[in-house]
Amino acid sequence: MHRQHSVYLDAVTVATPPDEYESRLKPLFPDIWNNLSLYALEAHDLALTKIARNLERDRDDVQRLAQAGFLDRETLCSRYLNELRPYLVRETSHDRTLQLWVESCWPESQDSAGAVTEDL
Repeated sequence: MHRQHSVYLDAVTVATPPDEYESRLKPLFPDIWNNLSLYALEAHDLALTKIARNLERDRDDVQRLAQAGFLDRETLCSRYLNELRPYLVRETSHDRTLQLWVESCWPESQDSAGAVTEDL
């Protein structure tokens, strides 16, 4: 596709999105192409696909999404608990990762951040 149409696609072969993510996909460039539709993950779902890998660039991405106002703490935690955690193998490790993300993205909510792990 890139030779003929100058379109570059990078396939993601391994990712664990939250349950029901398909219902929240966001269309990219709607009504631009007749025979092609592109969709992106909603910000909370995108962030949660990064929880298992949790590399530095993943943490940076999540912090940028939060700083830009695309992530809500309660929505992120709720989707993790209800739509992703039931399908994870090492959930306690991911629980700690989510807790660290909450603490780094919303430092002003340090007092209430413990509620995330209490719910787990």
